[in-house]
Amino acid sequence: MAPDWEDALQDAIHEPDPALAEAKIRAAEAAIFRRIDGFSNVLDPKEQQALFDALGAIRILKSARRL
Repeated sequence: MAPDWEDALQDAIHEPDPALAEAKIRAAEAAIFRRIDGFSNVLDPKEQQALFDALGAIRILKSARRL
């Protein structure tokens, strides 16, 4: 089962309606930051990389939609 942040990111990426996309992008970004904040001192390197990659995807979505 995918973590909440991954589901939120996929919802944002695949949202065709610009009116809904902004809220979904912001929700995905918030979910990613919540997960980053929730890390303990021991980080899973694969998830850490996935989170930073997801933030890059959010940046691209924001740029493409000019948010």
